[in-house]
Amino acid sequence: MRFVYVFFALMLIWVGAPLWAQETAVETAPTQANTTAIKPFGFIDANGDGINDRFRDADGNGMNDRTGLPYPHHFGFADKNGNRINDLYIDRDGDGVNDLSAAYADSNGDGHCDNIVDYNGDRRNDITGLHYKGFSLQGYRYGFIDEERSIKHRRFIDENGDGMHDHTALLPPPFLGNKNKMDYFIEEDGDGIIDGRRLRAPQRPIWPDRAPRRFKGRSPRRPPRPHPAPRR
Repeated sequence: MRFVYVFFALMLIWVGAPLWAQETAVETAPTQANTTAIKPFGFIDANGDGINDRFRDADGNGMNDRTGLPYPHHFGFADKNGNRINDLYIDRDGDGVNDLSAAYADSNGDGHCDNIVDYNGDRRNDITGLHYKGFSLQGYRYGFIDEERSIKHRRFIDENGDGMHDHTALLPPPFLGNKNKMDYFIEEDGDGIIDGRRLRAPQRPIWPDRAPRRFKGRSPRRPPRPHPAPRR
């Protein structure tokens, strides 16, 4: 009788082992595919214009403008105005971060950030190789576009050749969702005025010789009031 029990136990093991192995392979296959390492392109800027020489996707069509070949990504494509430029994602400086938004967003719920090229989801930028977190995609680190601050540097300066705008290196790192934002001064056009600000026109003329027509022949300033005569 004991021999019969042993025989049935061996049969169950012999039949169930291939099925268990097959189920295990199916469960682990996606995990191995998602954790496949991707070699970053790197950020090389030989001429110092703030644009990656190895990668760029200025229209956001999922094709590398440098090679004309597609690259793996998770962002979508929309073109409402028909200009053949993606309304959801563009990368003009080639740092792998969306120039339109540097927020950590996952619109389709696939577990991947829509605003950075990270196909395997290892929290590493597939273009530059930088690690990122939810509060900062580090778009300011490379290129002439500071995605976190929504700044496009008109004169990109990189004297040490590290791919980062020298003026940006002097500022505190921008963190998304930080309520204690620090003030910073950016002036790149040489007019002495912070970029993005404009001076308002004076409300009234300052010099009489530049007064409008209604002030010709008299001073634009209000005449002084006459003093009353002293009492006797």
